[in-house]
Amino acid sequence: MRELIERGHVHIAQPPLYRAKRGRAEQYIKDDRELDAYLIRRAAESRALRVPGREYAGEELESMLRNLMRFQKLLQVVERRGPKRDVVTVLVERQVRDRAFFMDRAAVEELRQALESPVRTVTVAEDEEHNAFRLRIDDRTAGYPRLNDVGVEFVEAAEYRSLASAHEPIRELRTPMVVAAMGGTAAQAARQTEAPGAAAGEADDGAEVGETGANGSEPPEAGRANGSRDVPIESLDALVDYFIAAGKRGVTVNRYKGLGEMNPDQLWATTMNPDDRTLLQVRAEDDTEADHMFTTLMGDQVEPRRKFIEDNALDVQNLDV
Repeated sequence: MRELIERGHVHIAQPPLYRAKRGRAEQYIKDDRELDAYLIRRAAESRALRVPGREYAGEELESMLRNLMRFQKLLQVVERRGPKRDVVTVLVERQVRDRAFFMDRAAVEELRQALESPVRTVTVAEDEEHNAFRLRIDDRTAGYPRLNDVGVEFVEAAEYRSLASAHEPIRELRTPMVVAAMGGTAAQAARQTEAPGAAAGEADDGAEVGETGANGSEPPEAGRANGSRDVPIESLDALVDYFIAAGKRGVTVNRYKGLGEMNPDQLWATTMNPDDRTLLQVRAEDDTEADHMFTTLMGDQVEPRRKFIEDNALDVQNLDV
């Protein structure tokens, strides 16, 4: 077996995690990221997004939403080890990125004032190690004190740098934002962007009457006064939620818990067919480390496994429960 692995002959089949069905058409979807992309694509085909001075439609809208979702995932990672989401968002929006910012006492004081609130105390302190200043944040928005330092070390960390870079493509997304429902395909949506008066009477794909949104409420397009199909969006989080919910309407999504839930034809089409299957090559570049990992996670001793989980819990990006 070891020689087979070293020669690269051992692979693990990667079955799909989801099946999306609309009418008689069905599509198998690999994972959560691909599912989000599928739903975003469906919703973006018949909608446009208007922000101050700009409008997005078709592939441009889809690309913007993918960038926004990437930013949100990175934001979750940074928030786990640092200050709350709204604080981190202010930092990237103000382009706080390096030591030079924290050497400017006036700039740090201005940032302190922007972050201060009745449930958040922010003070400026000296950072002797970096010959600069830092912010000490006592946050009580969750009902309990949460202390964080924001300074040179925080903004120079790899996670924050990745977040700041991911924010650049979505910098133009700001309120007020409005989603305008339009009929037809992405090409029609693009034409609608060029000629706002065109295709005004076309139907909105996937916005059937009587369906409900993700939280059981009426679809956002339903019940607009004077026939308007413009939907105001209050935040970036709400923007993603809206498009995910819109993409789900009219689609049945099933999640597979194991291969036993597939019939033989589905198993062949998704996992066994050499022309379509996805394989993951098994590699063991460090035998000692691989043996240690197997012993830790699959051995008889509970304590090492518990410690591994506790030590790495905050670094998890994809958790399948």
